[in-house]
Amino acid sequence: MKANTQKAMCKRTKLSDLVKSVTTASDSRQPDLTELMLYEIDAHGTADLKTGLLPKDSTFRTTSNGSYFVTGDPSKPQLSEKAKIRLTEATGGVIKRAKNKANKMEVVKASLYSGAYSEQDYRRCFDFIKAHSDWETLPTDKDIEYYLVDTDLLNHNMRELDYRWDNLSNSIGRGKTTRKQQPASKRISVSVPDTDKPETKSKTDKTFKNKRDAKSYYTKVLKHLGAVCRAGGVTISIKIDNIDILS
Repeated sequence: MKANTQKAMCKRTKLSDLVKSVTTASDSRQPDLTELMLYEIDAHGTADLKTGLLPKDSTFRTTSNGSYFVTGDPSKPQLSEKAKIRLTEATGGVIKRAKNKANKMEVVKASLYSGAYSEQDYRRCFDFIKAHSDWETLPTDKDIEYYLVDTDLLNHNMRELDYRWDNLSNSIGRGKTTRKQQPASKRISVSVPDTDKPETKSKTDKTFKNKRDAKSYYTKVLKHLGAVCRAGGVTISIKIDNIDILS
């Protein structure tokens, strides 16, 4: 039975509007949390193109020398505490610190989940991102592997193709998944080091200063792209000046 409230109260939301609002919030929660983590990766997840080492405040957990800290088989990186701190604070959480048994200040773990992300959200969201990302080498240096996340494509898949996180009971890459099944990805990621790119004449004039060097450089990049595509079962042909560079 509804109580008979005498004092003035705020106006009740129309039921249909309330249902629509709750449904919209529920449907957009995973895409919103995922995109926010993708922004975090864009800002702090890029390794040095010369050394392959990550910055001290990296999205990914690092070893003592700055390389990726990986676990599992196949190996995958882990989400760092610094990334969780930034995401927690960005979503209204408050990070608390206290002295540990060694009398050193450290983050109170429970405070990492005081924002929009719960402990399970961090795990499921990051596992989802890792399930759609992979290691890649540069055309100019195949001894160093970088962990590449195509953040724009992954955000598109969440927003437009209704990709969703796996349930906690499902392990990424093993067994059945509740995530909407999509055709096998044909995406190929190739990183190009900015430091070695041929120079253009100016910011407004994009003509290469040395066309011969530019052609040589991008021929190597395109050959690498073609090799990766074919190795992955993708049919591709690339021509420069009407010459097939993959034959």
